[in-house]
Amino acid sequence: MLCAYAVAAPGATAEQVRGELEAKLPAYMVPQHVVLLEAMPLTPNGKIDRRVLPEPTIGIAGTSTAEDGAAEDDAALTDEIEQTLAVLWQEVLGVGRIGPEDNFFRLGGHSLKAIALLARMKKAFGVSLPIQKLFRAPTVRQLAGVIREAPKQRFLPIPRADPQQAYYRLSSQQERLYVLQQFEAIGTAYHVTWAALVQGPFDPVRCEAAFAAVSQRHEALRTCFEMTGDTVVQRVLPQATGFFEYEEVPGGDHRSLIGPFVRPFELRTGPLFRVKVVRTGREEHLLLLDMHHMITDGVSQDIVLKEFAALYEGAALEPLRMQYKDYAIWQSAQSRQSSTMQEQGRYWLELFQGELPVLDLPADYPRPVVQSFEGDKLSIRLDAERSAEVKKLAEATDTTLFIVLLAAYDVLLHKYTGQEDIIVGSPFAGRRHAELESMVGMFVNTVALRSFPQRDK
Repeated sequence: MLCAYAVAAPGATAEQVRGELEAKLPAYMVPQHVVLLEAMPLTPNGKIDRRVLPEPTIGIAGTSTAEDGAAEDDAALTDEIEQTLAVLWQEVLGVGRIGPEDNFFRLGGHSLKAIALLARMKKAFGVSLPIQKLFRAPTVRQLAGVIREAPKQRFLPIPRADPQQAYYRLSSQQERLYVLQQFEAIGTAYHVTWAALVQGPFDPVRCEAAFAAVSQRHEALRTCFEMTGDTVVQRVLPQATGFFEYEEVPGGDHRSLIGPFVRPFELRTGPLFRVKVVRTGREEHLLLLDMHHMITDGVSQDIVLKEFAALYEGAALEPLRMQYKDYAIWQSAQSRQSSTMQEQGRYWLELFQGELPVLDLPADYPRPVVQSFEGDKLSIRLDAERSAEVKKLAEATDTTLFIVLLAAYDVLLHKYTGQEDIIVGSPFAGRRHAELESMVGMFVNTVALRSFPQRDK
């Protein structure tokens, strides 16, 4: 759990400070709590006295405060279900004390964290709940009532695959990406890239060793892909080699250094990740990480970076019980044997039967016959007042911020095109089993969301 202590300008709120940090830091570095102080406590030597910093507590609205009694005491949790549920919330949300009437979404919960919570609940209580249940019962006490009434299921761990096999089948996510990778001129469209400027002492040798240790922990980082007959398989290499580069470019332009670093991988030989350290000043380094989407996703990237930081500092990590190949084989068995999976398959086929709409946006140039994969990203920030309004709308309609923004986006596309049948693709985390939370690999599925905006609405 990360907590930030700040002395802010008069009138500033903890929520505004956290919003500023969210705009400038990667998600894994954003503190769960922001505690505002009138002044920093100092030692006689003028350094911050960490020992007297107040412990953060979480109120009903999910804001952090240094005052005692802002959250209800754990004793107010009436039974074992509520107490266990509160612990799960603490783990998923990264917050302190949880009261029985605290609201999951007001404490910072969103769709991704909701999926993680439901997976942990399935393991802890033996109940499988749809995400809608959490929206309708967002407090600890309400959700505990749902758990008591829900039919119980036995939690089944994911079995381990034979570690002596030469090859393993692909997951459905890997199969999809492998097909997409064969498109002409695909280039680096399916790379996951990260860069950071490191100020202060930094040891490239320790950096390489830490990433090598991460790759030994996670077989996905040592996986390559090849054809055997007419089937694509994945093969786990004994170790990752040749992934690290070091260069010294005093005063080099950071943006111009990133471009040449990102280049296509060879899926057949691997490894499908690379790291580069560029020394640009006496105590200034540019740290670059590039991974192919076949072996990673956004959550996996966060796991890799967290473990790299821990190993770089000399920490010891708990061994992993499972690897991605275990998930791929388990998923294949689930798709063949699960009646739920077959029912969901029928749902999607029915939803997208017949001729499907193609979005015809007015543009300066005609749509190219062959997709080029060229593009750019435009980032726009809402001010604090408008952000608060949008969050209030989500809360008032029992939805998430994502749903509100998706609805607004659908309306915008309708206004531009006049079309009343619109499909928007959205990535879905795909980690529905509790044992997948700390695993590196490709779990994301792109879900096609179909909506029907109408002129008279």
